[in-house]
Amino acid sequence: MSKLTPRQVAICLAVILAFLVPYTVGWAWGWWKFAGTTTLIVLLWRWARPEDFTADLGIRVRRTDLMLAISTLLVVGICAGLLIPVILRQHGYVPGHTNPLWMFLALPFQTLNEEMVLRALLLTVLANILKIRILLSIGLAGLFALVHLVLYRFGPPHTALSLQALTVVFLVGFAFNEFFQATGSIAIPWAIHLGWNLTRFGRDWIGQGTAGTLEQGRDFNLVEGNPWVILLAVALVLIASAARFRRLPQRVCAGI
Repeated sequence: MSKLTPRQVAICLAVILAFLVPYTVGWAWGWWKFAGTTTLIVLLWRWARPEDFTADLGIRVRRTDLMLAISTLLVVGICAGLLIPVILRQHGYVPGHTNPLWMFLALPFQTLNEEMVLRALLLTVLANILKIRILLSIGLAGLFALVHLVLYRFGPPHTALSLQALTVVFLVGFAFNEFFQATGSIAIPWAIHLGWNLTRFGRDWIGQGTAGTLEQGRDFNLVEGNPWVILLAVALVLIASAARFRRLPQRVCAGI
């Protein structure tokens, strides 16, 4: 990608601000806040780079990417559906009511926004500044973890995420970055992200012997901070790194 013009830089900043709206001033809006933001992000970046906006956002629709997204979504959804209830039951929580339909309508767009902006767009734009791609991937994984830390701590539910949970977010963010750089698509990261979140936020969890539900934020520390989830995140990093290096020409590996 060529260096951005001042106009494109301004639009990029507008995209980032649009991405943040649902998590700040639009927190109480309905599910459509994420769908509307998705539309705005795509339109803004199409205005900035009309010929390359789908590649920059990682949303080119190719048959291989579509098949990868579908298969990954199924595998992750099944695995999350088996693992997450086991983790929460170990802490004394049982399934409660299924969450409202708006939650399931919001999640595809919420995860898509994160992958388009925090993954594809920033990796593409910042590649002009930081030439060593592995450092860029690590840096943006750190940003991915920082965004989660700030949004959970200073927005609802005002919960401090544990070091273990943030470690998982960092590792997963790094793996997602590697998948994008290996494939040029957010198909795999988006499918993993969505498959996991559909289970994570699909229902309430009730503490046995109490009338209270498991608070958002605390559930993040229990699930994402679980040792088995940490091991899965490490395995995901190894798989993504192998996929990335397999696609690299031998002559450039030394510079990575």
